[in-house]
Formats: sequence, C-alpha cells, structure tokens
Amino acid sequence: MKRVTIMSLAMLAGLTAATGAYAEEGCKRPPHPPRPAHARDMFRDADVNRDRKVSQKEFEDFNREVFKEVDANKDGILSVDEWRSHHEKKGRELEEGKP
Repeated sequence: MKRVTIMSLAMLAGLTAATGAYAEEGCKRPPHPPRPAHARDMFRDADVNRDRKVSQKEFEDFNREVFKEVDANKDGILSVDEWRSHHEKKGRELEEGKP
C-alpha cells in the first residue's frame, strides 16, 4: 500500500509540475489527467518482477526509462515542448486504444 501511495504522489507531483509549465507557456489547457487504465498500465510496466508491488528500485528504473523516452533530443533535460509533445502523443495513443 505504501508503494502505491508513493507512486500516486509522484504521478500527482508530475501532473502539478506539468500544469504549472503549461500555464507559464500560456497553453490553453493542462495535459489530461491519467485515466485509471493508463495508471494501471503504468503500474504493470513498473512492476518488473510481477509481484503486484513496485519497489523503489523498480520505480526509479521505470522513471529513468520514461525520462529517456520524453527527452527527445537526448540532452538530459526535459523542455516544456518535449513534455507537451510526449503527452500529446500518449493522449492520441490512448484515444486510439494503444497501450
């Protein structure tokens, strides 16, 4: 339960940061909140050993991979444009039913 709460808080912190970044850039709306199925899929992907728990190491490894995916120009820094592009792409994929 504690591990799930940590993951939930981290996702909430990410959404809060993204919303602030969107507001600073004058965007019309923040990124969509995670859907239950998307959150479930993220948990499944992070739970590498399939014990239905996400350890701190699994969580850190998962987030490291997500960071690499979002960092389009591979400079080790996430820009608002990279963040926006990634979330728009993921939103389209979710709407199309892709995992």
